[in-house]
Amino acid sequence: MKKVLAIDMGATSIRGVIGYIQDGKLKTETVDRFTHEIVDYEGRKRWQWDKIVNNIIGMILNHSKEISSVGIDTWGVDFGLINKEGKLIENPVSYRDIKNSLGIKYAEKYMSKEEIFLETGNQIMGMNSLFQLLTYRKLNPNKYKTIDKILFLPDLINYILTSEICSELTIASTTQMLNIKEKKWNLEMLKKFSINENIFPQIIKNKSIIGKTNSSLDERLKETNVDVISVASHDTASAVYLTKAYNDREYAFLSSGTWSLIGCCTEEAIINKEVFKSELTNEIGFDSKNMFFKNITGLYLIERLRKELKNIYKIDFNYSYITDFVTKTKPFEAYIDTDYVDFANEEISIIESMEKYLINTKQELLDDKRKYFRVIYESLVFKYKEIINEIEKIIGYSFKGIHIIGGGAKAEFLCQMIADGLNKKVLAGPYEATAIGNILAQLSVVEGKKIDVDKIIKNTYKVKEYLPKNCEDWIKQNK
Repeated sequence: MKKVLAIDMGATSIRGVIGYIQDGKLKTETVDRFTHEIVDYEGRKRWQWDKIVNNIIGMILNHSKEISSVGIDTWGVDFGLINKEGKLIENPVSYRDIKNSLGIKYAEKYMSKEEIFLETGNQIMGMNSLFQLLTYRKLNPNKYKTIDKILFLPDLINYILTSEICSELTIASTTQMLNIKEKKWNLEMLKKFSINENIFPQIIKNKSIIGKTNSSLDERLKETNVDVISVASHDTASAVYLTKAYNDREYAFLSSGTWSLIGCCTEEAIINKEVFKSELTNEIGFDSKNMFFKNITGLYLIERLRKELKNIYKIDFNYSYITDFVTKTKPFEAYIDTDYVDFANEEISIIESMEKYLINTKQELLDDKRKYFRVIYESLVFKYKEIINEIEKIIGYSFKGIHIIGGGAKAEFLCQMIADGLNKKVLAGPYEATAIGNILAQLSVVEGKKIDVDKIIKNTYKVKEYLPKNCEDWIKQNK
């Protein structure tokens, strides 16, 4: 029986989960967890990189004698820049830094947004790696000249652990710099931006051994001998692998966390002007399957509201409290566009931003600020419905269900809202899908055989089902 360690990097916390297969079931244990945050440093919003690296190395040291391998997954788009000495030029900037969107303006001097989309298949978003890199070149021309390699966050961790420079395919597909159909860097497009093609590492697929920790750049790992495996290192790709949508075209997926990623799996990328106008995206999933979806704001708004209301009411707004309050609150009192730009600006109060939005759209302010929890949840459901309708129109058929994974799958009232609002069956769980997908990818390598993922998930986890109940109430809203 071989054990593996999944290091699942989220935007606010990072977990170490050990997993192994016993009696046809997947056994998992969260053995480490630590929080981190974005900090302001040298005029940019950055990740606490030293803290992240030190804690990850600590996880491996603590468990190196019991595990056969380790795999890293993270959020997409962010990167570190390496100089010719193999050193990190500066700590990675976060996708949340509003300066990143300046890169779109710089990019449009060379190509239009539509042209960039047609070259890459990625939704145009200011946080995408291409625009981050162009922003960095504009703001730091001298440092930019010292770049030898660009490594996306899971690739950067793997480099530290093994000394090997490479980029895993699923994370590369988030960058707006990949030819997604040919699955290689889009060198012709990059030439138009005068970006040196030599800074891009070799692309590798998931389920391969990158190296061993005894070759690490960090001396603390030199006495260990753990395989470092390329999993589907974009967290969404690892998670979607476990959904019914991965193998069944009649189901959509919703990865519900800080972000909401909602869409379906297709055999190949869908790239045309209609997709561009709908702001949908293509990214590569596990085993090179295409994920066709939209990336929108998710439970991030709930987290922001929780923090602000805690300061106002001086109580802990845990999810049990929120659930109880929301279920007793009158429905459909207000509506917001959850992707309204001010909602992502952390320098502005989320309550002030929401109330400003309501005033601008000629809606009444609510008499209890806690009611905004329900407003956010309902508005997310309306957004999901809009996106699913767009996708169904483009692919030419309707989904009969949607499979929810991530933290939002735990919220029963939200899952029922989605079933009602979309008039579709909802499947929810497993909740920790990303770490599980990471673990199963590793086990398929260390065990040296194909793993029946569907069977293991069925044996191990209870996937909850929600059927539509109150569809008429949602239809009447006409959003």
